[in-house]
Amino acid sequence: MFERNLPSDWRRRDATLDAWVALGFEPSAVTRVLGFISDAFRVLNDDLLRLRPDDRIWTLYHFYYPPLTGWRRWIGSFRPDELEMETLHRDLKKAAHPGRTVDLHPAVTVGELVKLLEH
Repeated sequence: MFERNLPSDWRRRDATLDAWVALGFEPSAVTRVLGFISDAFRVLNDDLLRLRPDDRIWTLYHFYYPPLTGWRRWIGSFRPDELEMETLHRDLKKAAHPGRTVDLHPAVTVGELVKLLEH
């Protein structure tokens, strides 16, 4: 199975959990969510710790599947199936604390996803 790189501006960051801990995130919740993202998107493990709380998950999705333009947007068969987002949603729903809703709205950030798993 192939692995993907993050967008180049994200890859320039240091790969560290310290950026998350400094903002008060629970390291165990961060690593679980990053693992779900890795499983869903097949992101290189070396790149996972380059993700930051304000990164939008749909930005990552659209990096791999840019919005269709021109004549392609009119032909439905060329649309990606969003399987990565469905996989991420499924895994987060299984792991989220009872009563917490997993909503992958267009502006959802990686930090919001981590908060779903924190105590």
